[in-house]
This record gives sequence, structure tokens and C-alpha cells, in this order.
Amino acid sequence: MSSAAPKTPAEYWETHRPHRGEDLQPRPAAECFEWTGIAGHGPGSEFLGSPTTAVDLRPAEGENAAFLARNGVHVTAVDFSPVQVNRARSMWADLPGLEFVHAEACAVLRDDLHRRDAIYSMWGAVRDLPPCGQVGHSRWGSEPPKSGLV
Repeated sequence: MSSAAPKTPAEYWETHRPHRGEDLQPRPAAECFEWTGIAGHGPGSEFLGSPTTAVDLRPAEGENAAFLARNGVHVTAVDFSPVQVNRARSMWADLPGLEFVHAEACAVLRDDLHRRDAIYSMWGAVRDLPPCGQVGHSRWGSEPPKSGLV
């Protein structure tokens, strides 16, 4: 008997986080920055400082990334799930300053030579990262991002 259980993190995400309605999934409001998914619980975007650029690791529907983009931050949102990336792209296609990338976080952190002011994750992407080598000062210029990896 074969199991239909997801075998990779992306498969798990696509199996357990999809929109289950028949219509297109409604776009989240993105009216505030929520660290926990529970309204009013935890700090807001002020925890990141005042970034002009940011990387969101595993953004799901991209609500926090959209909030930052609406407030003038250029956000690159990276997810390993093509389903999530396509869903988020369709929701936020009209929002300037927000880019969704289908990639592994380590590859982006290692290979993207653009300086970012903040790197953050709401959904445990940092905890789930495999060892990806030194991602330090060499990729961020003379100093690391202002807010670090949070």
C-alpha cells in the first residue's frame, strides 16, 4: 500500500496550505505586518528597522511582503513551492516593488549579489534551511543587513 504523504517540504506546503475553494483565493488585506499570524500578537514591521530592501523567506500568500511593498520597501519574496509562488504572483501582480521568486532560500542568499537591508521569515524557513555555507559579509557588502536574519 503506497502512501500519499508529502515527501518534500514543498509537497507538504502544497498539500496542507492550499486554498480549498472553487473560486480564486481572495487576496489577503495586507493592512499590517504580523509576525505570528495572530492579529496584534508580537511586534510589527518596526522590528525590521527602516529597510528600503528586504528578502521574505517562505512568504506563503505574501501578505507581509505586500505590506512592506505598499510602504515603499522593495521586497524579494522567495518560496520553494511553485504553487505558492504562482498563487502569490497572481494576488499581487499589480503591486510595484514586490517580486516573488521560486527558489531555494540558500541559493538566493548565496548567489544574489544585491544588498538587502533585512531578511526575515514568518514560517520557519530559517529553522528549515540546510547548512548553506557562509552567507555573511561577502554577500552584503562591508556589513551585514541592518536587521540581520530574523
